[in-house]
Amino acid sequence: MSKFFARVMIMFFFRVRLRIDGLADFAETLKAGGRVVIAPHFSSFADPVLFGLFLPFRALVIVPPAAARTKIFSFFKRFFNYKIIDTASPESLRDLDAVWDENSLIVLFPEEMPTTNGIMMKLSDAAVSAIARSGALVAGARAAGSQFSVFSRMKGRLPLRRRCRVTLYCAPPRRIERSKGRTAARLAVEGVLIDAMTEAAIDREPIFDSVARLRRFWGPRSVMAFDPDGFAPNGTATNWNGFVTRILVLKKIAELHIAPDARAGIMLPNSSTTLAAIIGFQRAGIEPAMINYSMGGRSLLAVCAVGKVTKILTSSRFVEEGKFTELVAALERGGMKIVYAEDAIAALSGAGKLSRAIAARFARPVCRSEAEAERAAAETALVLFTSGSEGVPKCVALSHLNMQANTAQVRNALAFGTTDVLLSIMPMFHSFGLCVGAFMPLAAGMPIAFYPTPLHYKKIPRYSYATKSTVIVGTNTFLAGYAKNADEFDFAEARYVICGGDKLRESTSSAWIRRFGIRVLEGYGVTEASPVVSVNRQGSCKPGSIGKPLPLARASLAPMDGIDISEGRGILVIKGPNIMRGYIQADGSITPPPETGYPTGDIVSIDGEGYITIEGRAKRFAKIGGEMVSLAAIEEAVQEIWPDNAHAVVSVPDESRGETIMLVTDRPQPESAVLRSALAAKGLSELAIPKKIICAETLPRMGVGKTDYQAATAICCQESKG
Repeated sequence: MSKFFARVMIMFFFRVRLRIDGLADFAETLKAGGRVVIAPHFSSFADPVLFGLFLPFRALVIVPPAAARTKIFSFFKRFFNYKIIDTASPESLRDLDAVWDENSLIVLFPEEMPTTNGIMMKLSDAAVSAIARSGALVAGARAAGSQFSVFSRMKGRLPLRRRCRVTLYCAPPRRIERSKGRTAARLAVEGVLIDAMTEAAIDREPIFDSVARLRRFWGPRSVMAFDPDGFAPNGTATNWNGFVTRILVLKKIAELHIAPDARAGIMLPNSSTTLAAIIGFQRAGIEPAMINYSMGGRSLLAVCAVGKVTKILTSSRFVEEGKFTELVAALERGGMKIVYAEDAIAALSGAGKLSRAIAARFARPVCRSEAEAERAAAETALVLFTSGSEGVPKCVALSHLNMQANTAQVRNALAFGTTDVLLSIMPMFHSFGLCVGAFMPLAAGMPIAFYPTPLHYKKIPRYSYATKSTVIVGTNTFLAGYAKNADEFDFAEARYVICGGDKLRESTSSAWIRRFGIRVLEGYGVTEASPVVSVNRQGSCKPGSIGKPLPLARASLAPMDGIDISEGRGILVIKGPNIMRGYIQADGSITPPPETGYPTGDIVSIDGEGYITIEGRAKRFAKIGGEMVSLAAIEEAVQEIWPDNAHAVVSVPDESRGETIMLVTDRPQPESAVLRSALAAKGLSELAIPKKIICAETLPRMGVGKTDYQAATAICCQESKG
């Protein structure tokens, strides 16, 4: 029986598609007599068979003993070249070195066993050493989709199917330097493997097309979201059919009340309806711009003018209960047209709503080919406004591909499954709340427990308990508030608690460990990166750092005045598929980021293992007497001295010194002499000691809990003039 018939027979279990990037590089290397190692992620016991049957080159497949004992291997092994080697055994290194005597292309699984959680598992020391010392080009690979087959080890975490769609993906081969040590070799192989895993997981299509596929895949009646309901303690559940119906209804509303505008604002609370509105606008060909309702009317009108936003969809109930009546009135006075969702839905006929409900049950991807999907994915998906905590807010254009890439990056760094429930409390005008709190769990098939505001410190822990939330995301301010007000059982189901959007304080981290036995994982992101750049993982965590860069994200350092880059410090520059299309300018054009990568403005250090530690913002440095002084470092020291209060350290212009450092605090009657001596005891120089302390009843904050440094600086400037 030929390999062709073997491929036909295995189609009873898999619908296989082959994708090899850099095919010419493979052929050229092999023709020249070079060596190539294909190193796949071990998704299921069927992977050795799939690679053995479908690779277009003659290859030797190294099969682990566990896979060799399966029935699928026993049947198909006669159709491809293989060798059974137990790479978990140190003695296997000699056997792995010997395979090159008669082979120039081998398929070697670096992981000892198939994954049980969807991310990379333990690597074999023998496999890593063999790859590193072979001198071969290494291509990461993945049988994307085989984790859903009955041959995987994901039972209980994913719905397994007797027949599933699989994409065999091989990344372009690249050379790994001959090992400078065991750790360096392991990190290099890990990088090759996880990059290929992530590349294969990116859905290169518009978001609506992904939703249409996910509805069919997860099941039309499976729950995708919960929203708070006064009559149901765990909220009202929305299934995939209901969600797609909302998308199509809101698409019709956009067509009736927003078109022909190419861009429109959405000002709604954190809910499944808001997420449906975003995708509905996209489906209607309208770019949604998320309105930050914590801004003032003047600032909103200014950024909306740059973004060419003249209409905003909102809810009359939200405006009333959120006390945004004055804000909406200011927007209307500025020429903004406000569309109320309740009125627009009521205007739709019963037949119109029914037709959308029927259409939802037959929803299919819009793009008919891969080329068409990739072109559509490169277009702008939505517009976000930066926080403006240190300057004028900017209009950021993110493409469908940017967001699809970032969700794949996060899912391949953290082990999420369909049995998880994500508690989404961050507002969707914030990139952290939108992409991590909504789009990432949507793509992963995780139910989302939406809550309209993060400020209910007593209600949210109870809601987490009722919805059995296992993943919680928020800023330091909000996580600290929940830790103070929650019962010890409220977060009993939590597996991941992730802090982003602001620096994780030691007091917050300690409170979560002490009260709930949970380590808070700190991450980092910027709106321009869709937004996640790096995160600590459960098996790879360095306290005080923001973790390692996500897969496919490349971090480098750029120089800055007063900072010596040779010491491993500088401005963090990020490059990857998640980096924005660019900034929208007043004339409607989009200015792309530099080809060298996006400079974040954060001053960081990167250690030998790749962990990034933030030392401050470039704008959060003051130049005093020719010396660069970190305002963030001073603020952190003040926080350690007075941990029960909130503080903001800023600099204001000074005629004699250039700049003067001032402290804004909510501590009543702060003792200047005590602070001065405590800071000196911590080793801070005289230049770094605040020259004036201003006591404020509350520290100025933005809608997502971050310190509003612009407002704090304005307070200090006014005080210094007075």
